[in-house]
Amino acid sequence: MIGSGRNFGTQGKQLIQTGLASTIVLAQVDQVELDPKRFRSWLDQWLARADNRALFDLPAPLSPKRP
Repeated sequence: MIGSGRNFGTQGKQLIQTGLASTIVLAQVDQVELDPKRFRSWLDQWLARADNRALFDLPAPLSPKRP
């Protein structure tokens, strides 16, 4: 329990906050309170690494266009 008086430090606190927020967002998608297509669109925009994209069954990123 976070309010138990434990000191997790700044990085530990941030990691816990990220995990909790992620759990809430995924629950919203599962309950269709957050449009799954919209969530997938966010992932598609933000995830660049092929291994991260594969976790969500997204295609590998297109290589950036070079001038």
